[in-house]
Amino acid sequence: MRRKLSELYIKVLSDYKGSIFELMHMIKLEGWCWQTTESAIIFLNDDDYIERGYLKLNEGKRKYYHSWICFKFNNIEYIFDPC
Repeated sequence: MRRKLSELYIKVLSDYKGSIFELMHMIKLEGWCWQTTESAIIFLNDDDYIERGYLKLNEGKRKYYHSWICFKFNNIEYIFDPC
């Protein structure tokens, strides 16, 4: 999967642009979950899908709506969250 996504280049408005892994490392994709997952999934297999739902990371914190990619590799399901 890393090989497939290494060629994914994302531009977010005129604020920043680069490969998905560069932007993930620089923490530039936060808040762009739907656009990023929608762009990344075209590089994956047809049976991979975008999941959307509410996340609550800590007790007492607000939950927020988020998107991530679910995919299978060697019959094990994984989650890829570029944001």
